[in-house]
Amino acid sequence: MNSLEMEEYLRRVYEFKTVGEFEKFDELGQLIEEQQIGTDCDFIFIDKDDQELKIIDFSLANYIFFADILAELAKEMQEQKEDILKARESKIKLNLIDKKLLKLMNKN
Repeated sequence: MNSLEMEEYLRRVYEFKTVGEFEKFDELGQLIEEQQIGTDCDFIFIDKDDQELKIIDFSLANYIFFADILAELAKEMQEQKEDILKARESKIKLNLIDKKLLKLMNKN
């Protein structure tokens, strides 16, 4: 994945915006200028939980991206594990029922 694809992913999923994108808004533009945001960071991040504007380094954004991939992979693996266990339980239950039916049929 190249840096442009990474940026697009971060924008979509985490609503990251580049410093340049914020400069067109007056209040944020002033904040960027006053705080000299953008000199040593690549992204501004809107934290919905804290309702704050946060600054994030692009290398940190990479870690967030890969952590997200690992979390999705773990979630998928967990779902598959549960499906496999359910299938095994169903098979075991069916086998037990089959055995009981065979015993009943043999008695008659």
